[in-house]
Amino acid sequence: MGQPSDEIRVKKWKEKSTITPDGHWRYNGAHSKSGHGQISFKMTQMKISRASAILFLGLSRFSNLHALHKDSCPYPDCWNPDCLYIGTESDNRRDFFRRLRRS
Repeated sequence: MGQPSDEIRVKKWKEKSTITPDGHWRYNGAHSKSGHGQISFKMTQMKISRASAILFLGLSRFSNLHALHKDSCPYPDCWNPDCLYIGTESDNRRDFFRRLRRS
């Protein structure tokens, strides 16, 4: 049996998500210890934000780049492509420490 189409994947993810009044797509399925939504995507376990960046932002599945949340998105389980950007490991560390200082 083949893999589901991207449209079917997105539909299933939305069925397992809550869309907040301010537009965040919060995944209600499996989560990592850090609070990121976890899914199986094209036979690989990954964060739902990464899968969203692959489908909507053009991130390569094999890239070393990361799907990162914009400062306006406080939810690690959000996968709305409007809340994401593609960045480097350095960007990821910078964002992590910046968020720590704010909390």
